[in-house]
Amino acid sequence: MTLAEDVARRAMRLAGERGLSPEELVDQALPQALAAMPEDTPLRECSHTTPASLGRCLAGDVDNVSEALTIADGEAYR
Repeated sequence: MTLAEDVARRAMRLAGERGLSPEELVDQALPQALAAMPEDTPLRECSHTTPASLGRCLAGDVDNVSEALTIADGEAYR
């Protein structure tokens, strides 16, 4: 689980004040937070995109970052 930076900072501070590990704090706080949320909160709809063929790759080997940057920016990036 990844937390927003400000939330993580606050959780670390609060865990330290209570003598808990961050994991213990989340284990205690999350059930309370979930219980406070309305059950009928609608879930966001997933959006789907339609794939489109763009043809073959004209940039060469884009797995090689150095080569891809050379193609995109010329030798100037070095």
